[in-house]
Amino acid sequence: MNSARTSISSSHPAHPSHLSHPPSHNASTTSLLTPQILTLSDATTPQIDGLVPELIDIELVRVLRESAREGLRRSRAAGEAVRDEEVEAETERRLEAIGYQVGQALVERLTIARPPLPAPLEIVKMVCKDVWMTAFGKQVDNLRTNHRGVFVLQDNAFKPLLRISSPMGSADAVKRAKPFLAFPSGIVRGALGRLGLHTTVSTEISQLPQCTFQVKTVRTS
Repeated sequence: MNSARTSISSSHPAHPSHLSHPPSHNASTTSLLTPQILTLSDATTPQIDGLVPELIDIELVRVLRESAREGLRRSRAAGEAVRDEEVEAETERRLEAIGYQVGQALVERLTIARPPLPAPLEIVKMVCKDVWMTAFGKQVDNLRTNHRGVFVLQDNAFKPLLRISSPMGSADAVKRAKPFLAFPSGIVRGALGRLGLHTTVSTEISQLPQCTFQVKTVRTS
């Protein structure tokens, strides 16, 4: 900027006040780039409020339940009733299918620069740490295995279940919570499948918000 000003004013005599304090040296502009300013100049990582995924979970269950009921109604003969149990089963099937796709896409991003994992236990550990942290904000609290293809993942404060309650008591709350495990189950199965481990995943709620995921490996021909 100083050189620009000099070239502009070179055709006019400088005012004496401009010459009374000449710069002692040309300070490098990099000296002005403090760590705080450099931090502000970095590209920010997109962030969302932590409540947004929970609200999406609630709406996802509600919308897919209505869609499942309507789909079953249309597939029946006129006047044939649709039972609530059928609606819940179809809702959970759809939630699990969506979660499966999310789990596969999530693992693709997390492992893009990593070498293949050597053993089933290492694959499950990766899901317990990296996938869980990315999807649910924490790691699994406990992992157990019988070393024969069965793994039990326990989360003592599973995020999708933290806000579920019922005025009818704990048993009704557990019943209400069941559909909210279908989507995470799909994430687990999809993530493991993308890593080469084909499994079945079942869930159990002992006391909210604690839950367990039982993973069984499936041999493929």
